[in-house]
Amino acid sequence: MPKADEMQKYAAIDPKFAERIISMAEAEMQHRHTLEEKRNESNITGSLSALDANKILKTRSQWFALLVTFGGFGVSLGLAFLGNMWGSSLVGTSAVVGLVYAFLYSKTQKREQTTDK
Repeated sequence: MPKADEMQKYAAIDPKFAERIISMAEAEMQHRHTLEEKRNESNITGSLSALDANKILKTRSQWFALLVTFGGFGVSLGLAFLGNMWGSSLVGTSAVVGLVYAFLYSKTQKREQTTDK
């Protein structure tokens, strides 16, 4: 937006120049506000979708851990029926230890995320 003395010079040339300059500045301001509103809305929805993706990933990881644990217990049970008690106890123990490790690791990650914020 030009200074007041420059606006007077434009008005001296043509009285409509000053009005056109002001309307251009208003249109630019409106355009800028519209862009900022769109950017703010996209940041909000982007954050929400990231939260949703994190929740989906967490749920999927929990189901996969449960599946692996039950698979380990199944193999352990099969080995026990075949008479291999050492193998059965080793596989069953590793399934439980893996589940406990995954649980503790996720708690540690959650704690680190809350302290980083």
